[in-house]
Amino acid sequence: MKSPQDSLDSSERRLYEEIPHIELPVLRLEVAARDKVLVFDPNGLLAAIMSGDFDARQMEPAEYWPSIISGHPGLQYRCRDMVIELSPTEMDRFLRHDLNPEEYQAIRLRYPWQPEDYFDIHDDFYDPGTGEALQPLER
Repeated sequence: MKSPQDSLDSSERRLYEEIPHIELPVLRLEVAARDKVLVFDPNGLLAAIMSGDFDARQMEPAEYWPSIISGHPGLQYRCRDMVIELSPTEMDRFLRHDLNPEEYQAIRLRYPWQPEDYFDIHDDFYDPGTGEALQPLER
């Protein structure tokens, strides 16, 4: 399987190596708060959001995970492709593929490779040119 770093030049590769990565199984997603880590598979996460069983906005953020968008205390999302810190409200929108264009662009600046390299921001969910959410998950 091709990884995001395969197509990078040396300066991009250095930046990529600075971004935190963890080795998780392909279908394992984690949402971590100050006091707990919830584990999902992709379909289970969507089902939990749609049923109301999971709401990232109700999780307790941690100061040691500042949001890469706002700098507010955050939660940490972990998957095979990325580790990202977002405030609870931003995390809710991220998980529902409902970021606003400014939030999408902020993530793209932090993860500068092709959006298709990162499932959660690829072009089925966002217009790569405008950052507009194409299929936001309704609650």
